[in-house]
Amino acid sequence: MTLNSFATSAVFVLLLLLLVHLSWFDLRHHRIADAHSLGVLALAFVTLLADPVQSPFNMALGVVAGGLSLEVLRRVYRRIRRKDGLGFGDVKFLAAAGAWVGPLGIPYLVLLASISGLVSAVGLYLFRGKASLSNRLAFGPHLAAGLLICVALQHYGFL
Repeated sequence: MTLNSFATSAVFVLLLLLLVHLSWFDLRHHRIADAHSLGVLALAFVTLLADPVQSPFNMALGVVAGGLSLEVLRRVYRRIRRKDGLGFGDVKFLAAAGAWVGPLGIPYLVLLASISGLVSAVGLYLFRGKASLSNRLAFGPHLAAGLLICVALQHYGFL
């Protein structure tokens, strides 16, 4: 194992640990702390030092694409339903995740997170009944899972 592959592996382990903590925190408090999003963003840029797979420009485009896409969705939902459907922490987290997957990975990440969230909501409905429909669903763990899957798929050349 070379120094670069060791450093890259260490960054991925740190990302995994950070995403586990982010998920736990979001499930417990229904918010994603800025420190989590900034940590994900910082680790993405550390990968440039260890193994420059993506260009800094592509990472910056991913940040903008991730943040803008979810912010537009958040505002449209608020305008139509007159209540929040997504928190701003989700927007900031997807922006940070965009640095990992780039602008072309954002749709896959959101699709995977949405499917995961839908499966979770259906599972809660099946086990808890109609009462679960009024409960808030933390979306951070689903975004985190989507990020991990997309990063793994990109690492092995599938995405």
